[in-house]
Amino acid sequence: MPANDKKSDYVVGVDFGGTKIYAGLFTANLNLVGTSKMTTKAMRGQGAVLDRIARCVKDVVDECDLTMGNVRAVGIGAPGVVDPEAGRIIVAPNLDWKDVPFEKELEKRLDVPVVLQNHANAALVGIYE
Repeated sequence: MPANDKKSDYVVGVDFGGTKIYAGLFTANLNLVGTSKMTTKAMRGQGAVLDRIARCVKDVVDECDLTMGNVRAVGIGAPGVVDPEAGRIIVAPNLDWKDVPFEKELEKRLDVPVVLQNHANAALVGIYE
């Protein structure tokens, strides 16, 4: 198990789109600990994609010998138009999604806080940091 094993010591960042889901586990100092990647399989529908995102997050946590209890929050970079304050994807044309309560649905699957942002905006913040 990594030396930092407190709940507040880890966050997971996720980027997903029409073809792939990519998750990274980071320490509180934003040091990358591990990654996980899988295909999106968007044709299976919203519920299945949300399940796959949750699985990708859980996989990276497990591969680093941690549990979701060690994760403080998950940040998501999503395609399309998002309302980050409401935690909703307004429209994601490449996924054929409209008005998806994304944060709420993913929080049910992961039992940790989820923060949603458009993936381009999330990338910009990541580069700035």
